[in-house]
Amino acid sequence: MRLFSVTMLAGTLLLGSPAWAADHSHHGMPMATPSPAPKPSPSPMAPPSASPSAAPSAPDDMPMDHAHMDEPMAMPADPLMARMPALGSGTSLQPLTSPMRAWMLHRDGWMWMFHGDVVGGYDYQGGARGAQSWVAENWQMAMGSRVLGPGILDLRAMTSLEALTTPPGGTPQLFQTGESYQGVPLRDKQHPHDLFMELAARYSWALADQTSLFVYGGFPGEPALGPEAFMHRPSAMDNHWAPLGHHLQDSTHITFGVATAGVRWHALQLEASAFNGKEPDENRFNFDVGPLDSWSTRLSWAPDPAWTAQVSFGHLASPEALEPGPIDRTTASVMHVDATAWGRLATSLIWGQNVQSARALQSYGLEAQLDRDLLTHLYGRFELVDKAELGLPTPDHRIGALTLGGVRDLVPNVGLGADATVYSQDAEVAAAYGFNPVAFRIYLRLRPPELRL
Repeated sequence: MRLFSVTMLAGTLLLGSPAWAADHSHHGMPMATPSPAPKPSPSPMAPPSASPSAAPSAPDDMPMDHAHMDEPMAMPADPLMARMPALGSGTSLQPLTSPMRAWMLHRDGWMWMFHGDVVGGYDYQGGARGAQSWVAENWQMAMGSRVLGPGILDLRAMTSLEALTTPPGGTPQLFQTGESYQGVPLRDKQHPHDLFMELAARYSWALADQTSLFVYGGFPGEPALGPEAFMHRPSAMDNHWAPLGHHLQDSTHITFGVATAGVRWHALQLEASAFNGKEPDENRFNFDVGPLDSWSTRLSWAPDPAWTAQVSFGHLASPEALEPGPIDRTTASVMHVDATAWGRLATSLIWGQNVQSARALQSYGLEAQLDRDLLTHLYGRFELVDKAELGLPTPDHRIGALTLGGVRDLVPNVGLGADATVYSQDAEVAAAYGFNPVAFRIYLRLRPPELRL
């Protein structure tokens, strides 16, 4: 069954119609040599100042050819498309210079984007608590946008088959914690994503020049809390490991019940969410119904096309099934994407804190990806994270992790990659895990072509 699922995922990405697409509102725009950054619209969240008749310049039924391996897919001028690079996961903002990867289709006034990612290979985790396994991490997404009335309607559907393509409990990953499996806390594993990661809608409309409103709802969806989800950040486009700080930063990106309202004014975006605070259970194929018992607020700033920053706070009502009690989460992050003499460089600096029962856990992360050209991609991540669920006599330990890796595209949409991670830990952790364990993996990565606006 798992082999069949991986084969189907690969076929979807490699054999899909040239008009079709893949990747959240996130992405890839080649910048092998510096070039002027695109100018932002008065508000990336606002609809274009056009009526529904302002259709894309290409005919509705005209498919777009795949890009050659050495150049991106060129896109026609499109008021719907112009706002897309700034739209991150959920309602988050990312730099307008962020890359986009997708197959696209225009039909009957709709702009459709189909995107996704499949990473399959061998995962080796060393040390006394390590494990080895073949895994295939994956997600698929469809997004439709159109001018509707005075604004723009966006529809999103995102799925994953990781429950079928990863080992029981999830992907082996040293020092990773969060959620549970068979009534036991997960340790040294990253849980698979749910079959349904996002089923959401958003409506945005302009009130005046430089001012717009939007509403968003999802079941599941992503509340206004934390940085953009890790698998969609340009700075981690090819680093598919979940950060060790995931459950202190962006773990609410799959939340079964979200309602968000926000306002964009010039470079600022302020939003608030009510949502179901419980994390998904270990049944990855169901819908986890619950009340909107939690809330969050986030202030984002986009002072320049290449920069975004956010600060957010959320009160989560008892998210952990095996450790009941509320958690107050605070995060801050800065993202930058721009051309350099070495290629396009995307970086993120992220801080997250969980406070539960007057006990604070901290996480710090710095990650980067350098796209030397359309074929060569290098990435890295450094983290310092407080871990309280390692099952050791002393409850809290600070773990350091450094990952370095890269991918080389062999043919269009297919790349061969590898990375390695080294850790730092205190003496008690070293006694349980072994002195400075090492992890590595080698994998094939399948994903859509890069688009050029």
